[in-house]
Amino acid sequence: MNRGNWPTARIGEIADVNPRRSNRLRGLDPATEVTSVPMAAVDEISGTNANPETRLFSQVRMGFTPFVEGDVIFAKITPCMQNGKSAIARELANGFGFGSTEFHVLRPGPEVLSEWLWYIVRQRSLRDEAQRYFRGSAGQQRVPDDFLIQHEIPKPPLELQRSVLGRIKECLARVDQIRDLRRAAIPEWKGLLLSLIGSLRDPSWPTVAIGDVASDIRNGWSENKPPHGRPARVLRLSCVHSLIIDKEEAKHVSVSPEMIEAFGVHEGDLFLVRGNGSKHLVGRSAIAAADEPDVIFNDLLIRVRFADRILPAFANLMLHTPSVREQIERMARTAAGIWKINQRMVAGLSIPCPPKAKQGESVRRFEYLRKVTDEVQAILVDADPEVLTQAVLQKAFSGKL
Repeated sequence: MNRGNWPTARIGEIADVNPRRSNRLRGLDPATEVTSVPMAAVDEISGTNANPETRLFSQVRMGFTPFVEGDVIFAKITPCMQNGKSAIARELANGFGFGSTEFHVLRPGPEVLSEWLWYIVRQRSLRDEAQRYFRGSAGQQRVPDDFLIQHEIPKPPLELQRSVLGRIKECLARVDQIRDLRRAAIPEWKGLLLSLIGSLRDPSWPTVAIGDVASDIRNGWSENKPPHGRPARVLRLSCVHSLIIDKEEAKHVSVSPEMIEAFGVHEGDLFLVRGNGSKHLVGRSAIAAADEPDVIFNDLLIRVRFADRILPAFANLMLHTPSVREQIERMARTAAGIWKINQRMVAGLSIPCPPKAKQGESVRRFEYLRKVTDEVQAILVDADPEVLTQAVLQKAFSGKL
């Protein structure tokens, strides 16, 4: 039977919308345990109570929306409705649940299954249409009962409902797999870029100690010094990530012009994390992409300025190669749970130093790899599995699944 042959019905004809309180509640012992379902506990993807709580009936008998096992709850208020907050009431303590007054309750009759109703209201198309019927002021708009009561839905026989639901679940299980793979892939792609750096290194390249190619190595400004002078921003540990200094994480301070001169940040300056509770993060490096007037760095960082023999961007990449990371972690010393390196250790680090033409070529290759990985990562972020979920539901309720 295809969708064209399915009978239809208004939701209000096959389900009770916001039914009257069950007669069973009238004689319920106030000490009876029931399930509490606040709005925040409803998982909009799985349609479950993600954080079940048990409360006494006496605590929820007033000021909450009651429902029973098998009811469908559907958020009526913005933005919860648009976000898809809906669920099937299952595994309720003593068969009773109480939730936010911002839930509509749909109690299926004998001609419709709970899951059929839930997948119906799970559709974005229904929620988009419900928005057009909002009542109330901005920020407190709600879907009225009448919208659900009058809304027409497909109502095939129960046997066919079960068959279609089985197909929906089969397809959405695949969507869940895609969601899990996407969730795992995003951080892996972030790590892939750093792992590719090692492939840039040619084993035949000569090496040098950083101290032999640096013009200056120093620790940063100490915040113990009293604030005075003009406004500035100071780089912190959180500013050193993704190979490029992120000044947006800088802290606002007041320092003297002399401090800005001594601890300033200029294009090509390389910064290493001097201390960290995690050994694999100590010595992490990033460079300044441009001159940063009125920005200084604090004493948890070490600044390296290079002479003409080596490109700062190339040195930054080499500091992330496995062989140099091994040196850093071998040199690091711990005290009070903090792993640290110092200027002497940094000066002694051995890094590859081929001719500058080769250095420039490696930097350009890396920037190409960065562009590709950024594009893939953007695709992963934009590839919302919810789009697939909605496509499955649209096909299912049009009889094409």
